[in-house]
Amino acid sequence: MCHTYGNDVGNYSPSYFYLGPCGSKKKNHYENGVGIILEDGTDYMPIEGKEAAQNTDGKGWYAANVYISWSSKYWWDSSNNRGYCWLVEFSTAGITSNNVSMQFAMYNNSQSALSPRYWKAQYSLTTSDTSAASDDQWKDICEFTVHDVAIWNTQNDWQTLGTRVYDFPLPTEILGQTKVWIRLMPRNNKAAAKSVDSYDSSTIKNNSGYNTMDYFAVRYNK
Repeated sequence: MCHTYGNDVGNYSPSYFYLGPCGSKKKNHYENGVGIILEDGTDYMPIEGKEAAQNTDGKGWYAANVYISWSSKYWWDSSNNRGYCWLVEFSTAGITSNNVSMQFAMYNNSQSALSPRYWKAQYSLTTSDTSAASDDQWKDICEFTVHDVAIWNTQNDWQTLGTRVYDFPLPTEILGQTKVWIRLMPRNNKAAAKSVDSYDSSTIKNNSGYNTMDYFAVRYNK
């Protein structure tokens, strides 16, 4: 099972990717958007009729129903003892470069903690199958950890108020391919508990521990 990155994910979270002035005098201002340019060259803006839910406190908040962030609360397949994943498919046909990289913004957005702590990123040029049967077709990119959202009565140094931005180099062999797949996947089921001293002493709990991704991009030097 995977969570496909795109409009078919079905679950969304609030985002703080508003661009422009913040503060009490800028409540309900959103004309600067979030920096997303649509295929027709226009800016992605709040959905018509839902403008009142945007930047309501002047802190740059966008409501979940504006679909800025993707979110899922199911991350551990206990039957197969492995994580689910974000799966991204894209084409690099016709692209040549000596430098290519991946950027994404992510955090664990659950006031209950119990979200995946330890992750890995992998790529494949041959399959979109994310089951164990195809693991030998996936190549490692990197390992990383994901911060939890701040929990007000158990604040810790590893918590954050918004998404963390990640930047990793990719191998140039992914260029010139009709299809490339990247999966972002928990590499074990360790998670924090709702405690002042639990960084990874608990385990992932489905339907409780959320992971949210605001942004994903693959970039190359022209």
